[in-house]
Amino acid sequence: MTSNSSAAVREWRDNWRAVLAASIGICLTILHFYTLGVILGPMSQDYGWSRTAITAGPTISAVIYFLIAARVGRFASRVGVRRVVLPGFAGYCFALAMFGLAGPSLWTWYALWLLFALLYPFANNNIWCLSVASRFDRSRGLALAVALCGTGVASAIAPYAAARALAEFGWARTYPLMGLTALAIGWPLIWWLMPRGTPGTAASKTAGGDSTLALPGHTFAQALRDRRFWILVFAAAVLGFGMPTLMLHFVSIGIENGISATEAAAAAGLIGVSAIFGRLTAGALMDVLPGRIVAGVMFAAPALACAVMLNVDGSLATLAIGACVIGLCTGAEFDVLAVLVSRYMGMREFAAINGQVAAVFGLGVGFGPALSSVVVDATSSYDLLLTGLGVAFLFPAALVLALGKPPYHGHPAEDEALAAEEPAL
Repeated sequence: MTSNSSAAVREWRDNWRAVLAASIGICLTILHFYTLGVILGPMSQDYGWSRTAITAGPTISAVIYFLIAARVGRFASRVGVRRVVLPGFAGYCFALAMFGLAGPSLWTWYALWLLFALLYPFANNNIWCLSVASRFDRSRGLALAVALCGTGVASAIAPYAAARALAEFGWARTYPLMGLTALAIGWPLIWWLMPRGTPGTAASKTAGGDSTLALPGHTFAQALRDRRFWILVFAAAVLGFGMPTLMLHFVSIGIENGISATEAAAAAGLIGVSAIFGRLTAGALMDVLPGRIVAGVMFAAPALACAVMLNVDGSLATLAIGACVIGLCTGAEFDVLAVLVSRYMGMREFAAINGQVAAVFGLGVGFGPALSSVVVDATSSYDLLLTGLGVAFLFPAALVLALGKPPYHGHPAEDEALAAEEPAL
């Protein structure tokens, strides 16, 4: 067994609980996203709110997170993830349950999204990723991919569960039911699994300083002056805008091309399945191949999806291929970006830097579907939207190839220690 393989095995042996805790947390703190599409219609019917007005709520959350992401990430790095996510997860569940109190005034809906926006950053993907990334190096890509598979589980289960609850109890009771169920199931498991202490503490004791100072990497201020940070930000913006847009309009594109709504929805189910495969594959490849090469391929692949979707022409098989390509890309973008941040910006202020990259991604998610709908309404076709997105995806794919060799791939002191521990063959 090589030293790299031995280090990877040791990382998983010592830190699997953190990965499982993060996967559970990620699965349960994305419920608001995967259930809104199910609840949106009944809510609109009850209060007469437009779908555009309702979906403006998540945009509020995206904007506020963009403003506070770095501060929350830095706070979690300083005090430890466990101390942040346990109350943060409880706060998320409370905010999710409170959505059931919205109405009849639209401003109550926006006020509840404001509350959500203030609580969600303490239990969102960036915090869970910090817990995993700070404990893994040799197998960081795969570890983050496994943790983020929680989103795939949520996408497969949450819409169906919400639809069943909606039919039985109505949307106003479905939100409290989701919040309380997530709290009852998730909080005890996270409390049990989430490791105590802050990664890097042992190193900091020997150095006699803050744990973040013991880790190699950029400060947040240094990252802002590094062109590689802005390449990652640009990639996050394009992917955040484009990928949810393709997912949101997928069924409508199929219908416009003469495919029935039932068949298009069935094809859309392939997105979730292929997303899990894409996430695990990309994560594993990020650990053994140059990250910029893997990222370049994954970031360019959505352009292929756009080309496929432009040529559906009534073919269910072509639509299904498009779904698989979209899923492969959707399953890899967030964790690929997180690994790139850790390799090019280091782990010293990973949560603050990655939090800002993730916040830009979130802005894209918040504004992409709405702005794309404006384009479709204006042109009465998806052709211009798909063509524009296809071209746009090629830019971050090309730029990421110019990142060069990552300066923070491994810890020299650890490498020497591991080599010394490795038995002679």
